[in-house]
Amino acid sequence: MKFLLVVLSCLPLVSAIEAQTPAPKPSASCTVQGQIVKEPGGQPIRKANVSLLGGG
Repeated sequence: MKFLLVVLSCLPLVSAIEAQTPAPKPSASCTVQGQIVKEPGGQPIRKANVSLLGGG
């Protein structure tokens, strides 16, 4: 009977520890490809600067 009481009293501790595990982080790498073109005409623009800003 005491064993059952000990086991039942440990269950909330196990679930609390399980809930505190951090979520896996997403991959930090990505790839962006493309071409900057003039409109109208679709002529490529040379030496264009493109910046990506994180939206966190």
